[in-house]
Amino acid sequence: MSSPVRPLRFIQHSTTPSPLGRKRQRLDYSSVPSTPSKSTQNTLPPVPFSPYRFTSDNEVVANIPPPSTQQSQSTATLPRTPAVQPTLPASSDPSTLAMQTALNDLEAESHLIRQQIAAEEQSDKETARNYARQVTNYQLWWDGNQAQLATKDPARVMIPAFPIIPAKVALFLQYETTRPQKRKRPDGTESTATLGVSGVKLAISALENWRLNNQHKYPDIPEAQRGLRTDIRIKQFESAASHKEPQRVQMAHALKAKGTNADTFTSDDLRRCSMWCITDFKGPQNIYIGLRDRAMLLTSCGVAFRGDNTRHLLISDLFTTDVVMNAKGLGETVPALTFIADNAKHNQTGRTDEFGAFRHRFVELCPVGAIALVLFAHFHVRNAPLPNFAPDFSDPQYGDYGRRDWYRMHLFPSAQDPMSDMSYDNHRKRVNLIYENNGVNISKVTHAGREYSVKTAREYGATVDGAKALGGWSESGSFRPCYDRALPLDALLGVAMFDAMRPETHFLAREFLEPPRELMLDIFPWIQDQLLALEEREKENPFARDIALRQFFKLLVWFRSVILQDAALIYKQYPDAPLFKYAPFNTALFQQFAAASVQRINKIESEANLALKNLPQNLVRGFQGALAGVSLAHRAERDETRAYIERLESQIQILTQQFMQQSLGKGKGSRKTMKIPVLIPPVLSIPTPSLTTAAASSSALMLDSNSCLPSPAADFSFMGDSIDFSFMGDPMDVSFPHGSFDDLAIMPASSTSIPLPSTLPRSPPSQDPLSTVSGFASKTSPPTTISSSFLDPPITTTSGHTATQISAWNTLAIKYSDQRLRRHQWDWVEKTNSFLPRYTFQRVLKITDIWTEWIEGIGGFLSIRDLNNTWAARWRTGTQTLKNEYGRRKKVIDLINRLAEKPNWNVELALRFIREVYEQDTKTFPTIDHVLSSDETFLF
Repeated sequence: MSSPVRPLRFIQHSTTPSPLGRKRQRLDYSSVPSTPSKSTQNTLPPVPFSPYRFTSDNEVVANIPPPSTQQSQSTATLPRTPAVQPTLPASSDPSTLAMQTALNDLEAESHLIRQQIAAEEQSDKETARNYARQVTNYQLWWDGNQAQLATKDPARVMIPAFPIIPAKVALFLQYETTRPQKRKRPDGTESTATLGVSGVKLAISALENWRLNNQHKYPDIPEAQRGLRTDIRIKQFESAASHKEPQRVQMAHALKAKGTNADTFTSDDLRRCSMWCITDFKGPQNIYIGLRDRAMLLTSCGVAFRGDNTRHLLISDLFTTDVVMNAKGLGETVPALTFIADNAKHNQTGRTDEFGAFRHRFVELCPVGAIALVLFAHFHVRNAPLPNFAPDFSDPQYGDYGRRDWYRMHLFPSAQDPMSDMSYDNHRKRVNLIYENNGVNISKVTHAGREYSVKTAREYGATVDGAKALGGWSESGSFRPCYDRALPLDALLGVAMFDAMRPETHFLAREFLEPPRELMLDIFPWIQDQLLALEEREKENPFARDIALRQFFKLLVWFRSVILQDAALIYKQYPDAPLFKYAPFNTALFQQFAAASVQRINKIESEANLALKNLPQNLVRGFQGALAGVSLAHRAERDETRAYIERLESQIQILTQQFMQQSLGKGKGSRKTMKIPVLIPPVLSIPTPSLTTAAASSSALMLDSNSCLPSPAADFSFMGDSIDFSFMGDPMDVSFPHGSFDDLAIMPASSTSIPLPSTLPRSPPSQDPLSTVSGFASKTSPPTTISSSFLDPPITTTSGHTATQISAWNTLAIKYSDQRLRRHQWDWVEKTNSFLPRYTFQRVLKITDIWTEWIEGIGGFLSIRDLNNTWAARWRTGTQTLKNEYGRRKKVIDLINRLAEKPNWNVELALRFIREVYEQDTKTFPTIDHVLSSDETFLF
C-alpha cells in the first residue's frame, strides 16, 4: 500500500526515474518470498494499486505499475495484526534463502520479547486499558467509515485500519472532536459534551503507542515509521484543541471552577469524610473497610500521593524517621512516618523515593493515626493471622535472601486478599461513595488529595521547592533524585497545618499523653515474640537478616501510643462508634484514660496560653511547647497524688465518725456536745492550708458541696481505680507535693461558719462552667476544733446567703474560676461588701518555684500576682508572718525581672541562670537565703 496523497505540487514525469526512485519502486512491488517463515504462515495480500507515488524528492508523480500488477482489484483487506518481516533481496541461492528465514525468525522473536516487556510494564497501570479503548474506538470507526464509502462508491478501494499513519489519525481526530460524547449522567440521561484537549492528547498518545509497538511489521511503508506528533496535521489538531478549550467549556456549560481553588477539598469536607468512615461502618469487615478508605483518603491528602501511589503501598514500605528540627532546640527531633515509593508514575526508572508525614494538628485529619488504625483493625478487629515473617530459602527464584511473603502485603489491599492491591475502579468507587455521603462536589477523585496537600502546604508557609519535594514532582539534575534524601521540613509542617515559616512553634499536645502500659501491651502483643524470632533466625543464617522487618516492628511500637492518643480524643467526640466496642477500647481503663486525656489537654493548652499571653510573641512561640509538656507531666503527678489523698480521706472519715460516737457516748448532759465540722466533697476535696490567725471582725467562710464521699472500701488509684470521670468539669489541681500533711488545718472554733456557694452543676463539656454558678449550701453550726483536718459534708440548700454575697462570688468565679476560688478560705468584709481571701505561702523546693507561685500559683491556689492585682496588700494585712515572707520572696521576683530586662535577656534565660547557679545545692532554703542576703550588684 502506498502513502496517501499529500498537498504537494503534481509533476508529470516522462523521463526515466532516478536510481532512488527505482529502488522505491522495487521495494513497493517486490513479491513476498515463496518460503514462509517458521514464526508465521500469514503473508501480506497484494496491495491495491495507487494512481500516484512519491519520488526521491518527495514529489507526487503518476504511478505506472509494473505489468504484473496491472490487474483489476476491487478490495484488499489487511489482517488486523499482519506479521510481515523485513526480507533480504530475492535470490535463488538456497543458503541465502535459509539466512533470510533465520533473520526473519530472529527479528520476529526479538520484537515479541519487547512487546511482552512493554505489556508487563503497563499491566499494573490504567494506561494500558485507556490506550486499548482508544485503539478499539479508532478501529471500529475506521472500518465503519470505509464500509459507508464503499457503499456509496462500489469502485472505491477500502483501506484497512492498520497500519496507523498520520492521515488516518487526522480523519479520526476530526470525527472525535466534532461528535457529541455520549455519556450517561447520574440521572440516566445522556450528556452531549464534546471532546476536550485532554481527550485529544489521550487519543493521539494511544494511537502513537500502537504505531510504535507495531511499526516493525510494516517496514515497506514509510508513513508507518514516522511518529504521529512529528506530522504537521497532528500538531495542528493538538494546538487547536488547546486554543479552543475555553470556548468548548463555555459552550458545553462545563464546570467553570474546575482546576481552581474551589475545585478541591475544604478542611471541613475532609474532616466530615474522615469521621463518617469511623462512625458509619458496622461489623468487623466493614469497620476495616471504612478505616482503610479513611486512611487512603487522608494519606493522599497528607503526602500528595497520586491514586496509584496510594494503592501500591506495601506495609514493608513504611518506617519511622526522626526529623531534626533545630528551631525547637539544637538536636531536637520530631518523629515522622516515612513511605518508600519506587514505581510511581513520575518515577519510571525504579529510583527509590521517600515521602513523609508528621502527625496532623487535628486528630480527624491525621494520616499517621489513620494508617495506625488500619493496621489495628486488620489484626485486632478482623483478627487476621500474622503474615509469615520468616524467609523461604527453598524458592530458587528469589536468590540468597529467600522469598519473604510479608513483603507482598499491601497497606490498602482489596477486601478479599491482603496480598493483592486494590484496582483503580474499586478505588474510584470507594472515594465516590465517600463524596456522595458527605456532600463533597469536586471533579477529581483519586487524585484530589494531591492538589489539596500542595494547596494546604503553601497556605501554611511552605516554599515552592518544599511543596514540589513533598509530592515528588520532578526537577532537573541528579541532586534531588540521587543525593538529597532529607524530607522537606517546611512542606511536612505546612500540610499538617503548622506554621511552616516558624518551625519552633510546632507543638502537638496529645504527644505528651502517656497511655497506661497495660493498654499499650494489648495492642500488637506479638511484637516482642516476633522480634526474638527474627534475632534467632539472624544468628542461624546471616541471609535471614531483615532491615525492613525491624523497622516495621519499631513503627508498630510507636503506633501503640499513636492509636491510644488519637483514639482517646476521637472517643470523647464519638463514644458510640463501632470501633470502640473492641478491646482495648471497651475497657474501663481506656475510658478513664480518654476522659483524663481530654481534660488535661484542654486545661494545659489554656494554662499555657494564659501564662504566655503577655510575653513577647517570639518568646511565646519558643516556650509554649516546653511549658505545656512540663505541665502535662506535673498534672499527671498531681492526679496520682489526688487519688492518694482521696483514699486517706475515706479512712479519716471513718476515724472521725468513730471519734464522734465515742465522744457523744461518754459523759452526760453537762459535757459540751461535740460538733462535727464540714468536709469538702471528694471531687473538690483539697486540704486547706493552716491559718495563723482569724479575722476578728469578719465572718469565716468555709467550703462545702453537694457531692457525696466515696465509699471507704473504694480504691482510688490513678488510671484504673478511683477517679470519678463522670464529672464533666476540669480536674482540680492538688498542692500536696508542695507541703506536708502536718500543714493541714481547720477553721478556728470561734469563727462564724458561713458556707460558700456549692460546686457547679454538671454540664456538657462545651458549656462554659463559669456561666452557670448555682446552688448554695445551708448555714451550719459553728464547728468545734478536733484532731482531724477534715470535716463532714452539710445538707445542700439555697438559703444562708445574701444577694450581695452571691453577686460578689459570681464576679470572682468568672474572673478566676470557681475551682481555684474554692482552694482558699474567705472572709466577708461588711464594710466593702466583698470577699477577702486567706492564703499561706506554699512550701517551695526550688528557688524557681517562687516565680511559679508568683505567676501561676501552686497547688491550684490563686497566684500572688492575682492576689495583689485584686486585693492589693489587704490579703496579708494584720499577719506579720505573711508580710515578712512576702518581702523575702519579692526580692527573688525583683531579681528575675531585673535580669529579664537586660539586653538580649528574657524571663526564661533568667530562670535558667537561677537554676544553673543557685539550684545545684540540695538544701533549698539555705540557698534561697544566700541569694536574698547576698550582694546582687555582681549580677548587673
